[in-house]
Amino acid sequence: MKFVLITIFAFACFAVEAVTSEDDAALTHAAIEKCKGPAGVTDEEIEQLKTDKFHDGGADKHIMCFVKCVLDEFDALDGDVLKEGVFLDYFEPHLGRPKAKEYYDLCSGEAGDDECETPFKIIMCLGKSDDIFKI
Repeated sequence: MKFVLITIFAFACFAVEAVTSEDDAALTHAAIEKCKGPAGVTDEEIEQLKTDKFHDGGADKHIMCFVKCVLDEFDALDGDVLKEGVFLDYFEPHLGRPKAKEYYDLCSGEAGDDECETPFKIIMCLGKSDDIFKI
């Protein structure tokens, strides 16, 4: 299961400073808690994000906005665009620059109909990568 899809990658991997796993967990939890109320996301829906349920679409707008909110908490977006530098800073040490750039280029072009759908589609695209989620 690609548990990292939302809970690690989207939430904690974009922290600008290097942090420990315990710090990642704390940052992740804080971002989830801060965003789930305003977005109206339930704990069950968050669990569904962890199980790849939405890879083929079907997510409601509030779930998409929840993902955007969490990414915003980690300053990973410029509007609805994934920041290349933030992405590469995290993934380059794990994958090497060419592979990290390949994944960024592959998924950063995903586009939705609004500012919540685009980041959601980017994360769903990245979630399909076995390389990224072996980290």
